[in-house]
Amino acid sequence: MATTVSVQYSVSATPIEEVELSDTNNTVKSIHSEIDKSIGGGGTALCGASINNVAAALGVETTTSNQSLDALTVLTLGATVDLLVVKIVEATGANAPACDCIIMLDGSTEELKLTKVGDATLLRTNGLNGNAVDIKSSAAGQVCKIDILVGKET
Repeated sequence: MATTVSVQYSVSATPIEEVELSDTNNTVKSIHSEIDKSIGGGGTALCGASINNVAAALGVETTTSNQSLDALTVLTLGATVDLLVVKIVEATGANAPACDCIIMLDGSTEELKLTKVGDATLLRTNGLNGNAVDIKSSAAGQVCKIDILVGKET
């Protein structure tokens, strides 16, 4: 039996600038010259003492129809999700390697879109109902397999 369960998370983004050298045959990449820094952060989501407060569904295939987070994962978190991580792990549609994964937080507005294998997002969803989160791909040729990690803070 676990005494505490948590999820450690981090995110970072580095803006990159590519400059063509004077010989026009080569380029160099560096951190964007006007921003001059990466932005990132992280933390820990404390999920209580029950191992059932953190769950994952790996290799779930998207469809062109809205599928609720609850239906896709068949997880045991109950009504609320406080941490949601989604990552595209494989393009499986006819247009592979092209793929996408659209995440809707209210069931209709396409708020978030992952667009290639390796894309991932981390959301602190603040007690959002798993039935209120829908996931789909934009077309049959764009479907993919995704990994999902959810956590419920206590």
